[in-house]
Amino acid sequence: MRKSGIFFSLCAGVVLAGSLCVNVLLYQRLSVAEKNKRTDKRSSVKKTVPGRNPVRKKVVKPSAEERQLLCLGSSVYFDDGKPVIRMRFNLWNMDWDENTSLVQVTPGRKLQFSRNYNGFDITGDFEYEKQYTVLLKKGLSSRNGASLKYDTAFRVKIPPLPAAARFVSGGTIFPSGRKDLFLPMELTNINELHVQVYELYENNLTRYALDYWTPTLSRQGRLICEKKISCKKFPRNKMNSYKLRLADLIPDCRSGVYSVEVSHGPYSKIQRVVNLTDLACSAAVDPVAKKAVAAVCSMKNNKPCAGAAVTLISGKHQVLARGTTNPAGIVMLDYSASAAGKDKEDSPEYLLVKSPSGVCTLLRNISNENHSLVPFRNRGHVYDAMPRAFIYTERGIYRPGEDLYVSLFLRDSTNKVCRNVPCTVKVSDPKGNVIGSARIKSGPYGFASARFILPADGFSGSYDIRCLPDGSVDAVWGTASFQVSEFTPDRI
Repeated sequence: MRKSGIFFSLCAGVVLAGSLCVNVLLYQRLSVAEKNKRTDKRSSVKKTVPGRNPVRKKVVKPSAEERQLLCLGSSVYFDDGKPVIRMRFNLWNMDWDENTSLVQVTPGRKLQFSRNYNGFDITGDFEYEKQYTVLLKKGLSSRNGASLKYDTAFRVKIPPLPAAARFVSGGTIFPSGRKDLFLPMELTNINELHVQVYELYENNLTRYALDYWTPTLSRQGRLICEKKISCKKFPRNKMNSYKLRLADLIPDCRSGVYSVEVSHGPYSKIQRVVNLTDLACSAAVDPVAKKAVAAVCSMKNNKPCAGAAVTLISGKHQVLARGTTNPAGIVMLDYSASAAGKDKEDSPEYLLVKSPSGVCTLLRNISNENHSLVPFRNRGHVYDAMPRAFIYTERGIYRPGEDLYVSLFLRDSTNKVCRNVPCTVKVSDPKGNVIGSARIKSGPYGFASARFILPADGFSGSYDIRCLPDGSVDAVWGTASFQVSEFTPDRI
């Protein structure tokens, strides 16, 4: 084995030596030109040093004066219902020099300009669903020197107003049995309304707030009406007044608490809770003594409602106290001994009232004197040594020129009836001008009423009602408010 290994090693050495000799002989036979050519190729290859970057040429950025200003496009958005054209440029922080002579809009309009972060906005009396041409002339520039090299024109079409529907009044209390009741609405670019009405069950009334959206409210009652109303007759791109008649939705406008849900497309549902009742209720809470007093009367005859069952409920939906109204329509509720009344994080929130005839009504936010007669918006001031006037009107919104009936009942600081007490009722418009004043006297049950005629050319907005002692100017026994607005009756 050892001899054979030595033999193979000698053979390999002989073969290697022979190949070297052949390469030397071949190179010597090459011409001089071929040798020089191979030498030049090897010298042209640059050697790179590990860890050292190759030298790069310095890039010279153009100056602001050499940069060209380019308009990237236009868009339209709405600012408080008014269309605004926004022009966008290639400079992120463009500081426009506000040379409005280089901006032209056709058809011509009275324009206003305002700068934004990368361009400017154009505001004018643009017509909806109409096309305009915006011409940016050569030379339009920013304060840093960049300018527009060519005239640039854009065609901009103003889109229509977004479809919208809303309830005008936040009122929830309506007298039952009346056929002329309606929910005032404002509609814009709506072809059809889908209306659903649910009658809420009595034991579910405290599961919702009267003036807040509750997506599961339809689960708290039964569907009694569903209909579609065409609205194609209304002008486009205008806010149109519309009366949603309750008599067409609720049979005979019978007493009850209803959820009226209106939609005009996906994710467009709006809701209003309507309480049709004959009961007019008001309440006051003493959080220190943990007592509450409630007064209940009939809106049909202004007489106290005796024998009405009144339940005081907390914000956590716990029963605090129960009671029954006396012949004067008054009930005193003491919740200091109840378990829920000892909860420092809870307070009275609801007042559920049910008359002997089965008519129900629910008051919310009684702890801060928002009596939830929302069309009446009672928030009277309390004086220890003075009577207290609880004021309400027939509904929460009126048209100019209509008759206004104001009713009130008087109680003293101990909640006793104030009989044969003279007082003055004044009605003021949104500017504070007194449009009506009447001297009245409370009856044997402390009730009184007065009739006023609203001016046919009066202001729209919130009107105030004040009850003052007879002959007094500063002292106020009670206040309320209502809305005045022009509505066009619906004709189907």
